Amino acid sequence: MRQIKSQPMLAVGSVKTIAKNALLIAAFAASAASAQTYVGSFKVHDGPPHPSAPTVYSALEVAAMLFGGVPSDYAISVNPNTTDPSTITHSAHYSPYGYACAIFDENARIDTGAPGYTSGDLSAYVRDNCGNGETNYVWRLAATAPATAPSPTITDTGDSRVNISWTAPANNGSPITKYTVTGVPAGSCTTEVVAPATEPATSCTITGLTNGTPYKFTVVATNAIGDSVASPESAEAIPSADIMFVGGGPTITLAGGVVAAPYSQTLQVTGGLPPYTFSYLGDLPPGLSLDSATGVVSGTPTTPGSYTFSVGVADTVGTVGVVLKAVHVAEQTFTIVITAAPVIQAKPVPALGGVGLLLLSGAVAGSMGVMRRRKSK
Repeated sequence: MRQIKSQPMLAVGSVKTIAKNALLIAAFAASAASAQTYVGSFKVHDGPPHPSAPTVYSALEVAAMLFGGVPSDYAISVNPNTTDPSTITHSAHYSPYGYACAIFDENARIDTGAPGYTSGDLSAYVRDNCGNGETNYVWRLAATAPATAPSPTITDTGDSRVNISWTAPANNGSPITKYTVTGVPAGSCTTEVVAPATEPATSCTITGLTNGTPYKFTVVATNAIGDSVASPESAEAIPSADIMFVGGGPTITLAGGVVAAPYSQTLQVTGGLPPYTFSYLGDLPPGLSLDSATGVVSGTPTTPGSYTFSVGVADTVGTVGVVLKAVHVAEQTFTIVITAAPVIQAKPVPALGGVGLLLLSGAVAGSMGVMRRRKSK
């Protein structure tokens, strides 16, 4: 008689735990299965005929072309079951140039480099060797938050502002509804879908920035699932106002000078980003010069007259890719009047009249008499 070994009894709590875990596993499997949605199909020979040298496509590329989005949004199956995602084969029917239709990976694509579909190529969308059409079944994968956008680009800077643009990342199965740009140390902007557009703008202007302060920016894309990872930082951008000469008008009259007297006047500007570079066109008064770095007009005038000249100023030039600064320029007309040095004339001694001479001679005679009496004593 065969002896039957007794099996240890499971505690009631253990049974409940196993049942609970089984339910969780089943729920997870159902969730994973529902993560894919069947959206339609296409046949290989739905593509253009091969004599027209059509473009070579993988099955995933065809899915994106026909149903929207990007290839990574989809899975392809040769199994006609369109209700059970677990049957997805991740393979597809293809037409190899010059050979019978065959099954390859859903992402397969062979392009020898010659224009269009030609000898040695493999495409999932061309009327050639798949006589029965051979159907590929398309499933959309579960949507996720958008992919990370590339680093945004600074397109312009100005007075307390920066213009910025970026390239839309893959939406990963759910349309992008918003972009948020964030600056360091400050500044931000948001773009959202505005009808009749179906996607948010991929550019914006950030205002309220501090002139002369360096900024860097990142962008985050948002869809119904959530936010993308922030993009890499942009190049550095420095907003600034336009350059203007202080006291600007049609013509600025500087302080006058005098021949042979030292002269110095500083041309003052606002805005831009120092250091500045000054240059002039026209006639400075002889003896004066313009310092290209400081904007100081100085020297010792030699010739009187009224002199008119134009001064240009430019600020720092930025290096694209490292820092972007606006390059501002301004031009202003100036006038300086130089006068001749004053002539100093000697004053003549006034002549003595008759009465003056008589008094002067009496005073001299009196002085002589006093001197004689002193000597006789």
